Amino acid sequence: MMMRWAVHRRLIGRSTSWRSWPEYDGLEANGEKGAILRREGLHTFHLAEWRRAVEAGRRTARAPGTAAGSGSTATAAEASALAGANRKVARLEAELAKNRLASEIMEKSTRALGDAC
Repeated sequence: MMMRWAVHRRLIGRSTSWRSWPEYDGLEANGEKGAILRREGLHTFHLAEWRRAVEAGRRTARAPGTAAGSGSTATAAEASALAGANRKVARLEAELAKNRLASEIMEKSTRALGDAC
């Protein structure tokens, strides 16, 4: 899933944010940092938002009893939605099999009655 951030009607992709961080963090002078932000068309609040998003991702990835980043970052709501979708698929596949069988039986009976007439 691609995260996008709106910046003055321009969408900034995740790759742009990651590319800018090391360069920005490596500088000490505010004038140089400002030049990078102007070049990329960013503001300091964008970096703050990206850092918050990364930290939130780290917190959700570290569930109790698991190593950092070792598991899925799916939330309980996503897991519940996925389970519901899987149940629906199973129900629809069973219904499809039943309808195919009924269609097959009707086709055979039509052929049998057509041959008898």
